[in-house]
Amino acid sequence: ASDVLKLINLIREAVYKQSEVYLELELEVW
Repeated sequence: ASDVLKLINLIREAVYKQSEVYLELELEVW
């Protein structure tokens, strides 16, 4: 179960960082 939680946390962090990059790109375009 702990391995699954670690995997979920890694995915969440990756998605969060990706969304941050997208927001920065959108701000630059505007």
